[in-house]
Amino acid sequence: MTEAFRRHIPIWIFLLVALVVAIGLVLVLDKNDPPVTEPTTSTSTNNQRSSLETIGLRYVATGFSEPADIVSTGRSGDKRLFIVEKVGKVRLLDQSAETIAAKPLLNISDRVINQSEMGLLGLVFDPDLNQNPYIYVNYVHPTSAGRETVIARYKLNADQTQADPASEKIILRVSQPYSNHKAGDLAFGPDGYLYVPLGDGGSGGDPANRAQNPQSLLGKILRLDVHTDKAYIVPRDNPFIDNKDYYPEIWSLGWRNPWRISFDGQTGDLRVGDVGQNKAEEIDHEPKATGGRNYGWRCYEGTAQFKADGCKDKSSYTFPVAQYEHTDPNCDSITGGFVYRGQDFPDLSGYYFYADYCRGDIYVLNSAEATFTARMIKDTGLSISTFGEDNRGEVFLADMITGTIYQLTSRQ
Repeated sequence: MTEAFRRHIPIWIFLLVALVVAIGLVLVLDKNDPPVTEPTTSTSTNNQRSSLETIGLRYVATGFSEPADIVSTGRSGDKRLFIVEKVGKVRLLDQSAETIAAKPLLNISDRVINQSEMGLLGLVFDPDLNQNPYIYVNYVHPTSAGRETVIARYKLNADQTQADPASEKIILRVSQPYSNHKAGDLAFGPDGYLYVPLGDGGSGGDPANRAQNPQSLLGKILRLDVHTDKAYIVPRDNPFIDNKDYYPEIWSLGWRNPWRISFDGQTGDLRVGDVGQNKAEEIDHEPKATGGRNYGWRCYEGTAQFKADGCKDKSSYTFPVAQYEHTDPNCDSITGGFVYRGQDFPDLSGYYFYADYCRGDIYVLNSAEATFTARMIKDTGLSISTFGEDNRGEVFLADMITGTIYQLTSRQ
């Protein structure tokens, strides 16, 4: 019996090893092959990250003097960007060659105050350049009494490389009491009308309460029909046109210093970055064609009450969809941006990008969510003065201090 046992030991060892290998093979196959009732997906792996997680900046060009705005014509195939310099010039940047044209598109430095928050601050092309070969600008002009905001139109030459300063048509003049809070942006809405944001006129705390005064254009966003032989026409459906207590040009009120506005190219919604006093910076969202709102300043700064004098019930005001608290009461300053509708990063579609000028932080809002959530995604160390959009919906930004233009991109 013992001798027979010894003779069969090699056979038993072989069978035992074979059994172990067989069990291991079953376990490996079971681990790698999921049940057929639970199909696999390749949209998310450890090696794949969203473009938002890998957001970066691509250098485009430098050499600009205090860039305050980045604009494109919006026309298909036009790869040019137009950089607005506070001094009073509009420079032409060819994206393809990343070169700056020797001659500016426009030079009105002889009529612009470039001090403090004043200067040439905004530019927009007419949405129908074939029929209306014009640009519109927002600048601050000296007067015998001090200063004024000027909205003006200039005619372009045939290839849209030059705008004639002598062709200026004044659309609007608004007297300015102080040197700060000029806002300065311009945008055509999906309705074809020109939207003009104006700050509260300056100083601190809106001492004359202009933003809440319906008989002042300061602290408002205006809506104008500029496709007329007149300076402008007030659109018949402006929200206060039949209210004698309000200037009819007013589209919305309660703004402190709306530094950059933009319309979502897909939904037509309006988003505004409104600079705070010393506590909070805010982003406001206005669904398409929703005029007549009061955004709260100076009764509220963000969601917190600032002054109660003469204010209405809280329900009378529209509050921001996002805000962040100040870390430096002397400098935090929001720069409104754009909802991404570009082609290079489809997974970013619907995200609204904005920044803080002093911090250099870039923030994002997921506008596709029912409740907007905001988060900081990148500390750039830049002084981000503006965002811009090219004809493909790709997003760019400018560093005011170094005069450098960057494109938002992904490091994947």
